[in-house]
Amino acid sequence: MPSHGQASELLLTHRSAVETVAGNLLEAMSSYAAATPAGDVVSMDDLRLVSSGVDYPVFNAVLLAKPFQGSSEEWRELLWEAAAHYKARRLGWSLWLSEEMLPRASLPLARASAARVGLRLIAEHQGMVAPEIRPTERGLKEKLEFRPVSDAPARADFCSVILRVFSVPSDIARRIYGSAEFWAGQYKAWVAYIGSQPVATMATCTTAEAVGVYSVGTLARYRGRGIGEAITRHGLQHASNAAGISRSILQSTPAGIPLYRRMGYQGAGRFQVYISS
Repeated sequence: MPSHGQASELLLTHRSAVETVAGNLLEAMSSYAAATPAGDVVSMDDLRLVSSGVDYPVFNAVLLAKPFQGSSEEWRELLWEAAAHYKARRLGWSLWLSEEMLPRASLPLARASAARVGLRLIAEHQGMVAPEIRPTERGLKEKLEFRPVSDAPARADFCSVILRVFSVPSDIARRIYGSAEFWAGQYKAWVAYIGSQPVATMATCTTAEAVGVYSVGTLARYRGRGIGEAITRHGLQHASNAAGISRSILQSTPAGIPLYRRMGYQGAGRFQVYISS
């Protein structure tokens, strides 16, 4: 059993990891503000309101820029202000949050406050962090080609996978991911091909603390073959080499946790996604 000093150090390390995941997520989501001329990022006390300008809730996000230290009432007021901001713009919106970024006393009211402003919980992901990625012992039967999303054809192929894997409406996916401006920031991506068929995607967002992993998806008929892991390792290697950073973070669905643990990731908080009705 760890001593009191060791327990305190572990808690601080855990909180630091949660904040690293949250900070990288904020940077990644900020890319959506560049996708259309109507997009922007608005600061509201400890919150950042990232708007894509497209009426699709997950692309108009509210995130914490740092741990929130206020009261439950102050948190509720901030959410009302965020709701009013998006209502004035006639945009659906979402809240991306680790409840570990809120004071413990506020936790019982966190979800109730979200419900009062018209938000419903749609997903809860495991935040994860790895100092470095473990080598793989798994071989691939398919011959894969990995191409960066660096031109219009690659953007179109990225969209074709994303809209099917994540059920994003095709017109919305193309307006966001088909925009050259979206890709001008830190959000970089790869598409995996079998022959001429795009079959999987992954993206990275690099901050000073870590390389973030996003948009990992494989078409249904190609799953279970190690393609998702292969493209994730490929994209991570390129991003890590370019930035000189071995540490990486992600948020995983329950199904992905065993794979990511084998790759060397450990838990770093739980992240909730709420969307407006």
